[in-house]
Amino acid sequence: MATDATTTKFQNPTDFHPDFHSEKISSATSYDGLHFWQYMISGSIAGLVEHMAMFPVDTVKTHMQAIGSCPIKSVSVTHVLNSLLKSGGPSSLYRGIAAMALGAGPAHAVHFSVYEVCKKHLSRDNPNSSIAHAVSGVCATVASDAVFTPMDMVKQRLQLGSDSVYKGVWDCVKRVAMR
Repeated sequence: MATDATTTKFQNPTDFHPDFHSEKISSATSYDGLHFWQYMISGSIAGLVEHMAMFPVDTVKTHMQAIGSCPIKSVSVTHVLNSLLKSGGPSSLYRGIAAMALGAGPAHAVHFSVYEVCKKHLSRDNPNSSIAHAVSGVCATVASDAVFTPMDMVKQRLQLGSDSVYKGVWDCVKRVAMR
């Protein structure tokens, strides 16, 4: 049986207005309940996990793109996968993963952090502003791509080259920088 206090509290559903944006969230050190450094770490971990899980698929895609530039040869996913496994074994699917880790961690930390900072500054008056979220996403993507693109190029060179072409990530970086 409901008491008078609970029945009067919920008499009119239109009077219910939850406060999703409390004072704590708008403080200088907290964004949506998390601190800035927590966004950086969680973004970095999320990006690394995602890129590592998808790395074999990315390797196959990179090889298909490289072969696809040749108009004479047409290849399928299974053809590229079989070719990679025959030539280098399962480890060939992970060639260049160190470069990806060196780029993806910092890039995703930048992405999550820039997004939250931009969202906080652009949506002060309206926390649900679609424009603020879209502009924040654009800013975050541009910033993270500036961090990730150089290591992505190194990753692709390592994926496409054999072990004899580059001795590792730093060898590839040095040789590309010398050009």
